[in-house]
Amino acid sequence: MNISNWISLRLKLGGGGSRSASAGVVIAVAGVALALMIMEFTVCIVLGFKHQIRDKISGFESEISIGPRYTDSSGATAATIQLTPQLSRAINEAAPRATASVVLRQPVMLKTADDFCALILTARDDNHGFAFERSMIIDGVWPDYTQDSCANHIVISAATAKQLQIQTGEKIEATFFIDDNIKSRRYTVAGIYRSDISDYDGTVAFAGIKGLRRVAGIDPISGTGIDISGLPVDSVPAVSERLYDILLDDYYNGRSEYIYPVDTVLHKGSMYFNWLSLLDTNVVVIFALMLCVAGFTLVSSLFLIVLERVSTIGILRTLGASRRLIRGIFRRMAMRMALRGMLVGNIFGLGLMWLQQHFGLLQLDPQMYYLRRVPVEFDFTAILLINIGVAAAAWLVLTIPAIAASRVDPAQSVRYE
Repeated sequence: MNISNWISLRLKLGGGGSRSASAGVVIAVAGVALALMIMEFTVCIVLGFKHQIRDKISGFESEISIGPRYTDSSGATAATIQLTPQLSRAINEAAPRATASVVLRQPVMLKTADDFCALILTARDDNHGFAFERSMIIDGVWPDYTQDSCANHIVISAATAKQLQIQTGEKIEATFFIDDNIKSRRYTVAGIYRSDISDYDGTVAFAGIKGLRRVAGIDPISGTGIDISGLPVDSVPAVSERLYDILLDDYYNGRSEYIYPVDTVLHKGSMYFNWLSLLDTNVVVIFALMLCVAGFTLVSSLFLIVLERVSTIGILRTLGASRRLIRGIFRRMAMRMALRGMLVGNIFGLGLMWLQQHFGLLQLDPQMYYLRRVPVEFDFTAILLINIGVAAAAWLVLTIPAIAASRVDPAQSVRYE
């Protein structure tokens, strides 16, 4: 065993019973534990925020969308789009694992005897999985739109239901303005959803695509857009650029007569994604502050230990101990404090996050944060890197007090009280 390790393990951190040194050790352990806990909280909560908000925005908008074609020469834009073999080939080439579905969005005015509201009815074909929509249902059911009996069933948000004072199972009048004509339909509210994102809750309702196509007067395979989903958000810019290049190449090489616009969730939900990007800056600031807290408490406590061990240092120096040996002894003593703090921080930090993840102890205001409770997502790679970083930072900052310990004069230290 290394002699500096052997000596450091036999020296008490508390300075031989001194109250000040013992208090310093407790403060150092608590400081490191608190700093590590806050850093782990920050990473896991920010990851939870990002993923849950991203999933909600992507559920409403889809990661990538293709709009109706337009002609370059005339600038005319079509009203509808079909998932043609040419488009399917381009999508499969750009994003082989993605799912493409036809979407139809139609403005509508829902009216009761006492109130009305304007919404966008959204309907997708059977290629869409509807897992996101089902996960938001808080009352009623998600209709089986493959059945003709559900053609006149809709799903509205809790905000819309509250405004119109309507419940599941009740009938509601819907008015459409299509090609300068007014069309009316009577829908049954089959379900009520809640996403806690007011911009969507206040404007989006869901319907079956077969019935909505009949109302809009379009053919059974067309829609107002093609949604491409199932992509990681981080890959969206590269995939969308690749898709647009393929579609543009098809146009210029005569394989297609039209140009198709490509849009992404990052553009349509830019307000939310810009807000999420600010969280990264907050993480850096919090990490810097917590490292300062941990470093300050460790350095202060080690100085207290050095003061309590001046006589011991003098004896060791008299017996021939080198300054390097003294530095190693006190640095290792301080690392024992740091490791204790890291152990305590991991136990309480991971434990509290587990409780939050499963029981939602900390609640949020959904109008401000778009979520009803503090989200937690464990990333054990990030947690491991945080622990390694804290240990490395502690080892570095402890150099200063360890050097101070090694420079104690043996002749004066034996008379120190």
